[in-house]
Amino acid sequence: MKINEKYKTLFEQPKDIRYYIVTGGRGSAKSFSVALYSCLKTYEKDVRILYTRYTLTSAGISIIPEFTEKLELLNIHDNFNVTKSEIINNGTNSDILFRGLKTSSGNQTANLKSIQGVSVWILDEAEELHDEKMFDKIDFSIRSKTSQNIVILVLNPAEKEHWVYKRFFESKGIESGFNGVADNVCYIHTSYLDNIDNLSESFIKNVEQVKELDYDKYRHIFLGEWIEEPEGVLFSKKDLNFFNSNDIKEYDSTLAYIDVADTGKDSHCVIIGQLKDNKVYITDVLYTTESTDTNVGKSGDILNKYNPEWCRIESNMGGNMYRNLLDNVVNSSVQLLPIRNTTNKHTRIMTLSGFVKSFFVFRNDYELNSDYDLFMKNFTNYLKDGSSKHDDAPDSVQGLAKMYRTFYAHIWSTFFVDGKD
Repeated sequence: MKINEKYKTLFEQPKDIRYYIVTGGRGSAKSFSVALYSCLKTYEKDVRILYTRYTLTSAGISIIPEFTEKLELLNIHDNFNVTKSEIINNGTNSDILFRGLKTSSGNQTANLKSIQGVSVWILDEAEELHDEKMFDKIDFSIRSKTSQNIVILVLNPAEKEHWVYKRFFESKGIESGFNGVADNVCYIHTSYLDNIDNLSESFIKNVEQVKELDYDKYRHIFLGEWIEEPEGVLFSKKDLNFFNSNDIKEYDSTLAYIDVADTGKDSHCVIIGQLKDNKVYITDVLYTTESTDTNVGKSGDILNKYNPEWCRIESNMGGNMYRNLLDNVVNSSVQLLPIRNTTNKHTRIMTLSGFVKSFFVFRNDYELNSDYDLFMKNFTNYLKDGSSKHDDAPDSVQGLAKMYRTFYAHIWSTFFVDGKD
C-alpha cells in the first residue's frame, strides 16, 4: 500500500516528536492515513491508543468500520479482535480504545484521564474541541514509561481564533499548510490534490464547481486553509471596538452581570463592565464550567476586586439560590439584584446586538487561554441563525445582552422596577 510521502515522519515516529498536527481539506486522506498508522502501531508491544472525537455516540457504527476497512485492505483482519468500542491486536495485546469527549451529562475528561497505559492519543476532528483546558487535561495524562508518548491532532482547519491555530501555528510562527518539524511538533498538511488518484470523478467535478463559484469556500473546505472567522457570525471582530486595559486608569462607574450556569455544559459567566464617556468597557470576565462550590468563591473574588455598584444576577433556574450564596462572600457595598428572562434567548441577542457593537469596547490585551480569551471565542462564534460550534456561546452573548440592559438603565437614569427583561 502506497502512503503519501508527507506522512513518512508519522510512520517513522522519531523519538523527539510528541505532537503531530495533521491538517487538510476534504478528500485529503488524512483520516485514512492516521487510521492505518494506528492499526500498524498495535503490532508494537505495550501500546494503548486512545482514539477520540468530541462527540462519538456509537463507535461501532461511525468509527470502527473505518478501521476494519484498513485491516481488510492489509489482509490482517484475523489478527484482531474487534468489539463495539475497541480493537485488540491478538498477537501483542496492544489495543485501540474509541471514546467520545462529550456526553449528554457533560465532558468525559475525568474518565479518560483514568484509563491506564495510554501512550498514543488521537484527537480526530480536533476542530470540534474548543476547550483547550480539556485538551491539556488529557494531554498531561499521556505519560507512559514503557512506550513513546504521541499525541495526534487530526482536523479540517477552522477559524484562526481556534486554540489549535493560536497554540501550534501563530505562537510558533508556523505558516498554514507547512509540512515539516518544529521543536517537538510535526506538521502534516495535505489536500485532495495529494490524493487525487484515489478520488472519484464525481467528487473532483464537485470540487471544481465549488472552485469556480466560491473560491474562498474552495480554499477552506478542499485546500484546508484556516479562515479568519466563521461565515455568518453575528459579532465579527472587524465590527467591534477594542481597547488596551493599560490605557484607561479611571472609569465613571462599574457594574457587573452574572449568567448562572444551569446545565453541565454551560459556562458560569461573570462580566465586569466599566462605564466611561457613555461607552461600556468589558474589563474582566470569569468564565468557568467548575462546580457551584468553586465558582461562588471565584465570583465573589472578582466582584470584590472591582466592587461594582450593581451586579445583576439571572434569577431563572437556580439564580436566586446562587444570589443567596454569593451574598455571603461579597462586599456589603455591592448590590446583588435579580433579573428574570422572559423572552427567547436568541431574540434578546439579535435585538440588542446593534447596541453592543456601538457602545461596548473589548480588551485587545487579554492572555491566551484565559477566561477572557475563552469568552471572546464563544462570543465571536455566535451565528446570526442562533447556532454556534460552541455549546455555551449563547450564554456568553446573553451575558453581554443583559449587561447592555444594566448599562442602558444607568446611562438614562432609569431602572427595572419589577426585574423583568
